[in-house]
Amino acid sequence: MNLPNKLTIARLFMIPIFVTLMFVQGIDNTLQRLLVAGLFFLTGLTDYVDGYIARKHNLVTNFGKFLDPLADKVMIMGALLGLMVMARDETATILIIATMALVTMFRETLVSGLRMLVSGDTVIAADKMGKLKTITQFTFVLVALIEPIFFEHRFGTYILAGLTVYMVVHSGMNYFIKYKGYINPNK
Repeated sequence: MNLPNKLTIARLFMIPIFVTLMFVQGIDNTLQRLLVAGLFFLTGLTDYVDGYIARKHNLVTNFGKFLDPLADKVMIMGALLGLMVMARDETATILIIATMALVTMFRETLVSGLRMLVSGDTVIAADKMGKLKTITQFTFVLVALIEPIFFEHRFGTYILAGLTVYMVVHSGMNYFIKYKGYINPNK
């Protein structure tokens, strides 16, 4: 259990805290959004820090290659669910985020299935495209949280939603193209 893996586990424990705060009603909307954005940012920062430390100090493990992307998925899906709740009466925003969540769940299910079909003991770590997808999702969540504080419209949120869905689909297709030769149908 090295430091990067401990940070990943810490991220898993931070997720329910910011998601729960997204469900709280009766507090000032601006304060809620700022608190959630701050906690989400700190949670996401652990993703960057654990990866940086693991690569710099050669502490990359199969456990980390498995758990880190899982923590990212839980973080993003929890945030998307919370954003739908926070949108309350904004039907268009709820529909856009729900669509993003469905596309993301479909992609993650397919990529997880691919990981199980890969022959041998190969662990498929997140590649650059998957990391870029996560950064795009992370940015979307922060903008969706903060934009309503300063602007009446959701222009940035909607633009980033489209870009995020594109990255989710594109990075998923990238995994299938990259690992199609590793699939063992006899497994």
